[in-house]
Amino acid sequence: MTRFKLRRIYGVGVDVCQTSRLLKTYEKFGSKFLTRYLHPAEISVFHNLSQDASKSAQFLASRWAVKEAVVKASGKRLLFPEISLKPGTNQDPRPKLHLEGAADKWAQDEKIIDIHSSISHDGDYSVAYVLLEAEYEMKAIEEV
Repeated sequence: MTRFKLRRIYGVGVDVCQTSRLLKTYEKFGSKFLTRYLHPAEISVFHNLSQDASKSAQFLASRWAVKEAVVKASGKRLLFPEISLKPGTNQDPRPKLHLEGAADKWAQDEKIIDIHSSISHDGDYSVAYVLLEAEYEMKAIEEV
C-alpha cells in the first residue's frame, strides 16, 4: 500500500507584549529574569544591546512574545530558555525559531517539521505570530 507524507497545521499562536512591562520586570529581577526566560545565546545578545535601553527593552519584549506564541501554538507548557530565536543567514535572512531539550523532544514526538514566525514592534508593544507545521502519513486508497 502506498503512503503519502503530508503536512498539516499543528497549531497557531499569537502574543502581544508591552515593552515597558518587560523592562520593569528585568529591572526588578535582573539576571534571574534573563536566565529564567532567555536562551544563553539570547542573554549574550541582550547584554550587547544593553547600552541602548530602547533596543534592549524591545529585544526582551519581542523574545517574550515569540516564546509565548510558541507555547500557545503547541498547547504545552514549554520552557522559555529551550526556545530561542536565531538570526537569519545571507541565503535566508528570516530569523529561525530553534527548540532544545524537552521542547525539541516534544516537537520530534509530535512530528513538528517547521516553525513559521513573524515578529513586529510598534511603540510600546511587540507582537509575535507562530504557526507550527507537522508531518503525517496517509495511506492511499487502493483501486479495486
